Amino acid sequence: MGTRWGTVVVDSLDPNRLARWWAEVLEYKVLRQAAGEVTIGLDEGPRLVFIRVPDAKAEKNRLHLELHPDDQDAEVERLIDMGARRADVGQPQDAGWVVLKAGSDSRQRIATITPAGTRTVAAARDAWRAAQSELETALGADAVHDLHLQVDTALIRLNPLLERQDDGIDD
Repeated sequence: MGTRWGTVVVDSLDPNRLARWWAEVLEYKVLRQAAGEVTIGLDEGPRLVFIRVPDAKAEKNRLHLELHPDDQDAEVERLIDMGARRADVGQPQDAGWVVLKAGSDSRQRIATITPAGTRTVAAARDAWRAAQSELETALGADAVHDLHLQVDTALIRLNPLLERQDDGIDD
């Protein structure tokens, strides 16, 4: 039995407003609303629960969401149109990601928007894991482990050749 992520709970002075904003950003729906608590998500998968707390936040957030849109520029523009604003948290000027804060709370970092390439890497990782599972089913875990060792050994032997090729040195 493994562990899966189910919910992130977010403290808020106004859980209704914040939950609805995030529901729009993530294309989630409101799944449950009770006194001082709003749950958003899809029918399946992880959810966000926003709960009312009486005190304002006094320090930096320790958690923010990293979004991986298909089109980074369009998503940043959409979120800014929804009231977010760009934030400088010390990132380099040529950073490939954008940090946004809630418009009314200058201390609250709400999201980091990464380029679409990150999503592609995640999809490739998922495809690799699926292929790995199929190989283990077809060949057995020990055979796949041996195959990985052979590939790793070959890559180690090829690495010096590839580095010389990258340096413009011909053999």
